[in-house]
Amino acid sequence: MAAYSALPAVSAAVFAALNVSAYLTFSPGGVRDDVVLGTAYPFTLYSVIEHNLGGLGTRAGTTRTLEIDLRLHVFTQQGGWSRAHTAMAKAIELLRTPPAVTGFGSWAIVHDETIPLRSEVVSGVVVNELVANMRLWVTEA
Repeated sequence: MAAYSALPAVSAAVFAALNVSAYLTFSPGGVRDDVVLGTAYPFTLYSVIEHNLGGLGTRAGTTRTLEIDLRLHVFTQQGGWSRAHTAMAKAIELLRTPPAVTGFGSWAIVHDETIPLRSEVVSGVVVNELVANMRLWVTEA
């Protein structure tokens, strides 16, 4: 039976791909899907949003191909952008190959843009935020 949503599996796959020592060196506050008070900086927040592209497959209606918007946010304390850019570059490198998504075939990932946001307040702390917008395509297994 087809899964109702790919989001839990994609979220777990992104977390697993980024929650490794090779990345946490650049993001000592960790990789999260929510903001926690007292988190060390820099830290990485991610979110996933699903778009159903319909029954694209070998036989119409037998599988769904889903486009997942993946948004990465690297937060650093006020100051230069160097640490945020270094952490984001490593995250994009680790996600260059689509992560394995349980119950789905992942077959393409694209980095569309990175946007710098200066002087925001997160949990009472002034931070710089670097946002990368990406897209991941998955097909039901």
